Amino acid sequence: MPTEKAHGFQIAKMCESFARAGVDVELVVPTRANKITEDAYSYFGIAPVFKITYIRIPDITTFKIGYYIHQLVFALKVGLYAAQSDSDVVYSRDVLPLQFVMRTKKIILEVHNVPERFVWLYRLALHKIYRVISTNVWKKTFLVEQCNFNAKKIFVFPNGIDTSKPRLSMSRDALCSELGLNSEFKYVVYTGHLYEWKGAQILAEASALLPENTRTIFVGGTSADVKKFTARFRSDRIIMIPHQPHDKVSDYLAIADVLILPNIPISRESIYTTSPMKLFEYMAAGRPIVASDLPSIREILDESLAILIKPGDVDALAHGINQVLNDPLSGSVRAGIAYERVKQYSWQNRAQKILDFIKS
Repeated sequence: MPTEKAHGFQIAKMCESFARAGVDVELVVPTRANKITEDAYSYFGIAPVFKITYIRIPDITTFKIGYYIHQLVFALKVGLYAAQSDSDVVYSRDVLPLQFVMRTKKIILEVHNVPERFVWLYRLALHKIYRVISTNVWKKTFLVEQCNFNAKKIFVFPNGIDTSKPRLSMSRDALCSELGLNSEFKYVVYTGHLYEWKGAQILAEASALLPENTRTIFVGGTSADVKKFTARFRSDRIIMIPHQPHDKVSDYLAIADVLILPNIPISRESIYTTSPMKLFEYMAAGRPIVASDLPSIREILDESLAILIKPGDVDALAHGINQVLNDPLSGSVRAGIAYERVKQYSWQNRAQKILDFIKS
């Protein structure tokens, strides 16, 4: 911590939002080798309104068994640390550390994924949990039906977005110039990692089916993944931008003619459990969206907000993009509705509603 992965930003924003809601917040994380030299506050662009405590653990995560040992040692140490603290609430995205916290605390689990195997073990681990925060309805249903967890103890609220930041006032031409881009092109933009289930490769293939004046921009991904992706998809119609600070990503969203969420149904995460933060960022950018028609996406989007296409289908994705490019007015109308809808998903609203649920 900090990390370039999305979960790090989500954790940081929730800590900041809880603190701004009047709660004393301490984030406890393990030490890890980190190429990022900035502190978490600067890296994520957040206010230092909460404390960050690092628990020293030997970094043996370079091999698989070492990773699991690291996880277990941290869970034990952080659980004991939390148990001995004067906190009223212990809040975690991981269930393992919560097993070492005394029942005298209110123990809150925020669920971002659920196990496909050893569900009985997960069910046992839930016995100490006071309340659960789920990022979508599907996971709540899983916890109730597969884990026999009390539905009244589960609150559903998706991931969020910072709605307090003003929209860019710079013209598109000026912003393109600042980014080193030709404003005469139409830009199709994807942000985030290049993992297979996120479907970036489908967009790369679809880029060949778009008009010649169109360029597809990929923003993000690890250095290793970007290198592999670039070698696999060599084209003058594709622009690869390495991982950027969060605030800089919004510049690429702002110049986009279309924003793409091309998740493919190859895992339960992509089909059901994900609550992608970039979806809310796309909506807040006020730009037209083309997204895969998956249950996880349907919990937020419908046809009034975006063009939804058959997942994993190159032709369908290209058709959806061309539909926006050929009818920018309809795309603008959908984008406007999405922009208004996303305001309810602010980080501050999320934090306050979770706090109200914990107190209830």
